[in-house]
Amino acid sequence: MPESSNPSALHRIIGISETSARKSYYPILQRTIAELQAEVAERKQAEAALRATVQRIERQQRAVLRLPHIHAANSLDAALAAVCTAVAQALELTRAAVWRLTDNALAPMATNGFPSLSCLTADVLATFPAKEVLAMEGTCTDTRLQVLWERLGQPGALIATLVCDNHGPWGLITGEASSPRTWFADETAFLGRMAEHVALVLAEHETQRLRALLTRIVDSMPSALITVDAQGRVTQWNRHAETLTGTSATQALGRPLAEAAPLLAAYSELAAQAMATHTPQSRTRQARSDGTRTRFEDVTIYPLEQMEGAVIRIDDVTERQHMEQLLIQSEKMLSLGGLAAGMAHEINNPLASILGSIQVLASRLSAPLPANLKAAAAANLDFDALQRYLAARDIPTMLTAIQDAGRRAATLVTGMLGFSRKTDPRLVPTDLGEVIRSTIELARMDYDLKKNYDFRRIAIDLHIDPDLPAVPCSQDKIQQVLLNLLRNGAEAMAEKAYPPGDGPRFTIRAESAHDGVRIRVADNGPGMEPDILARSMEPFFTTKPPGKGTGLGLSVSYFIITQEHGGRMYAESTPGQGSCFTIELPQKPANKNGGPKASAERTRQRSQD
Repeated sequence: MPESSNPSALHRIIGISETSARKSYYPILQRTIAELQAEVAERKQAEAALRATVQRIERQQRAVLRLPHIHAANSLDAALAAVCTAVAQALELTRAAVWRLTDNALAPMATNGFPSLSCLTADVLATFPAKEVLAMEGTCTDTRLQVLWERLGQPGALIATLVCDNHGPWGLITGEASSPRTWFADETAFLGRMAEHVALVLAEHETQRLRALLTRIVDSMPSALITVDAQGRVTQWNRHAETLTGTSATQALGRPLAEAAPLLAAYSELAAQAMATHTPQSRTRQARSDGTRTRFEDVTIYPLEQMEGAVIRIDDVTERQHMEQLLIQSEKMLSLGGLAAGMAHEINNPLASILGSIQVLASRLSAPLPANLKAAAAANLDFDALQRYLAARDIPTMLTAIQDAGRRAATLVTGMLGFSRKTDPRLVPTDLGEVIRSTIELARMDYDLKKNYDFRRIAIDLHIDPDLPAVPCSQDKIQQVLLNLLRNGAEAMAEKAYPPGDGPRFTIRAESAHDGVRIRVADNGPGMEPDILARSMEPFFTTKPPGKGTGLGLSVSYFIITQEHGGRMYAESTPGQGSCFTIELPQKPANKNGGPKASAERTRQRSQD
C-alpha cells in the first residue's frame, strides 16, 4: 500500500488535493475510497460485536441480579429450576439442565421447561475436569464431550461444566443450542460462575436441611431444652419448653431467661455458674406448682464447648417420683402383709376361744335350759333370782359388749388375712359403667348417724364415657373398692364446714385409657397433707380416733386393684380442696398366678387353711 494510504483520512484527502495538480489523483482516490469503505465496514462489525457483547453481558447481569431470589427459593428443586432458566436466558440456549450424580447415574434435577431428559450413565463425569468449562461449537472435536454429546442427541452446540460440593463431584450443568454457534469467553466464564453458585445453593440448602433436622430432633426430645448465650439471652427454645412455660419460641428468643419465663428465673444463676466454671450443674427433684398440682423436675445445665453459652435441660419427673413412691409403698405393704398374716393367725386362735367361751357363758347364765336349771337346783340357787341379779349388775349387757368386740376383732382378723393373701378372682369382661352406677345406688342407702354422714345429701356428678370398653375384672371386688372410696370420702367431707351454697360433692369419671379404663373418684372434702397422703394406703394407718377405723380399707383396695387385677391405684390431694383416687384397669391383665390349674390348686389349699 502507498505511503499516502497510512495517514488519517484528513491527511489522505489533503494528499489527494496535492497530487491532483500532477493529474495522478484518480488511482489514489479509488484506493482511498476502498480503504475508507473497508474501515467503515470494519467499524460497523466492531460496533455490532460490541453491541452483541454488551447484550450478552446485560443478559448475564440480569441473571446475576436474580441470584438472591434463587437463594430465597423454598426448595432445592425450585432453586435449581431457577438456575436453569437463568442460564438458558443468559446464554440464549435451547435447553439448560442440572444433573445430579446418584446411584451410578446422572439424573436430571431440573431443566428450563423443555422436553424431559432421561438419566445418563455416570461414566460421563469421568472425562470432566474440575473448574473447567467444556464447549462444542458445531462438530464434536473435544473427545471429553463425545459421550455427553451423543447421549444428548448430538445438539448443534454444547457447553457443560462440573458441579462440585464439599464431598467432590456432585453433577453437571449443561447447555444446548439447536444449531452450531460460537461460545465466547464471557459465556464460558458465566457458566463457570453459575456452577459455583449451584455449589453455594447446595451448601445453603444442606445447612437448612441440617438446621431443620436439628430443630425436629430437639423438638422431639421429651425434655425442655433451652440454650442461652453468655449474657443469659435465649438462643434456642424447643417445643417442650413452650409447653412447660406457655411462652412461644418467637416470644422467648433474644430475651433474658428470667424475662422470657419467670418460673425459670432461678436457673439463670445456675447457667451462669456452669459457664463460669465450665462444669455441668444439676439439681434434682425441684418442686414447682403449676396451679393444680405440684410437679417435680430434674434440671441439668451443660456449658457449651468452644463458645460462650449453656444448654438447660429440664425433665419432668413427676410421674417417676410418683412411681417411686408407689414402689416404696408397695414394698412396705408387701412386708407388712407377711406381718399381718402372722399376727392374724396368732390372734385368730385365742379370739376363737374367747368368742366361743363368751357364747357358752351367755347361754349358761341366761338361757333356761334343762342343764342350767338342774345345775342351779343342785347348788341351791334360784335361777330366776340369779337372772334378776345378773340384770341388776348389767351382766348380759357386758357379755353382749364382749361379743360385739370379739366380732369386730374377728372382722379385723379376716381383713388382715385377706390383705396378706393373693386371691384368684374370676375375671370376666365387665361393664364398669354399670358397676359404678350400681355401687352408687348401694352407697345411697348407707346412712349412719354415728359417722355423721348421709349419702342422700351428697351430690354426685357422674361422667361415664359412652364408649367405655369392657375390661376383665371381678365385679364384687371392684364394687368393694368403690364402696371403700365412697365411704372414706363421705366421712372426710362430713368433717368439713362448707360455705352457704356449697356442700359435699363427689365427681366420678370413667374413661378409656391407652390400655384399659381409668376411674377417678374425687371429693371436695378437706383433702390430705402430703405426709398423710404418702401413707394413705399403708395397712393399719388411719387418722380416725381409736375404735373408729381399722386402717385396712384403702390398703385392701390397693391390693385388690394391683395384685388381683394387675392395675394401678394412686391418690392425689390438695389440702382444703379435696382428694382424688384413680384406678386404672388394663384390658389384658397379666396372668401372674400360673393359669387355671395353679389357681384351682391354690383355691383348694386356702379352703383347707
